[in-house]
Amino acid sequence: MSPKETDESAFVQHLMASYRGHLHAPLVPAEVRHEEAADWLYRNADFAVLAHNAASDPVFVYANLCAQHCFEMSWQELIGMPSRLSADTPDRAERAATLARVAAQGYTTHYRGLRIAKSGRRFWIEHGILWNVLDDAGVRIGQGAMFYLPQSSSQRNERAAGHAESDLPQTWIENVRLSDENDMTTNDATPDETSLQPQPSDKTLNDAWDAHLQAEFSAHDADRTLSTMTETPRVNHIPVMTGGDGRAQLHAFYSRHFLPQLPPDMTITPVSRTIGQGRVVDELNVQFTHTIPMIWMLPGIPPTGKRIEVALVVVVQLAGDRIVHEHLYWDQASVLVQLGLLDPARLPVLGVESTRSVLDRSLPLNQLIERHSVAD
Repeated sequence: MSPKETDESAFVQHLMASYRGHLHAPLVPAEVRHEEAADWLYRNADFAVLAHNAASDPVFVYANLCAQHCFEMSWQELIGMPSRLSADTPDRAERAATLARVAAQGYTTHYRGLRIAKSGRRFWIEHGILWNVLDDAGVRIGQGAMFYLPQSSSQRNERAAGHAESDLPQTWIENVRLSDENDMTTNDATPDETSLQPQPSDKTLNDAWDAHLQAEFSAHDADRTLSTMTETPRVNHIPVMTGGDGRAQLHAFYSRHFLPQLPPDMTITPVSRTIGQGRVVDELNVQFTHTIPMIWMLPGIPPTGKRIEVALVVVVQLAGDRIVHEHLYWDQASVLVQLGLLDPARLPVLGVESTRSVLDRSLPLNQLIERHSVAD
């Protein structure tokens, strides 16, 4: 069976439809016409897509050009190959367990696994999505996998059998060239050190996160905030486990508990921003006066009128230009000290000085060590 015949087959249509059904998002961009979707997925997608059938020892039945390049195999070599051979022997049990969970649950996101190419080169799949492929009757006929191409300097000079550079998506090629300009990795580095995900671009990630912040802190608009997120977003304020899982829960959280309870004098000062691997990490200095209830941060504590400064870190995972999840971390003990609810004389905690030490290098470190060394 040729790639063109497979592109037009019912299986590929089920592959795309099942992805949409599980993830509530299209595998192929909405602007691509329906009759051209299969061809776009095979030839133009800047991510790898593979699928195997539902046999007891499943074999690959689909692999787009990006996937062929990643495994250094042609269509003829991949199709019909037992999919278990894509992982090295020690890694197959973990892979099989993951696929069994997908079979039971329907899909999984953020999958990470080690794979092996034809040359013996090993590479990490990062932030992969695995899903069951269902037919029109809802019967599982296989499983699909999607991930962005991991690349390193040595790998970029290799091409899958028979694939010239012009056969690969132009957007992927351009991003690899941009990555080469700043690549300082060595060929003997570990997969974690050399893995790169060329899409989405840093600018896309930066702009998407800024749009989300504007919707929250400038517009105070729950609907606009959710429009910057995927269909299955999650926000977790780790110290107090407030937030939401899914659009309905998050809308309720934003509209009832978060946006109406942002102190009017709150200021957020950026300290640093790190972008890459589909993530944005912001280090922030947050200041406010505790004049209103803040159930999202201080549940059960009435307004104290106290001035608060807190260092906050948010880790944001994105899919394209949409936010998948936010994990927010801050020192709740420091906040409670500033509110007068924890006694730093009796506990190994600090107040506002811990936050200020991020921006003020003149503040001495190891105060708690010195205090307790003297006491001992």
